[in-house]
Amino acid sequence: MKSETGSMKYEAPFHPSDFRKEETVHFPNVSRIIEEFHILSLMEKEYVADVVTRQLAELRREEIARRATEARANFDKGMVMTGTVQDMFEDLEND
Repeated sequence: MKSETGSMKYEAPFHPSDFRKEETVHFPNVSRIIEEFHILSLMEKEYVADVVTRQLAELRREEIARRATEARANFDKGMVMTGTVQDMFEDLEND
């Protein structure tokens, strides 16, 4: 699409209004963030994407650590079953 000056103007592949309202009605903060993200420059969007990606990776690491701690506690309490798959199936059938 050409701008008034005749140069090519980039148009985003979607606009925040393209999202169905029912998808974001339960997440008003998400709707606001998406709308605000739309007006950022490409460099700002890339920076935000990098920050969010790093934060998500850290959250995943924290979740893995939490689950590992829980698994270790269950193992220490004797709440973990060991054996072959066949042993586990037999145990399930006996419940």
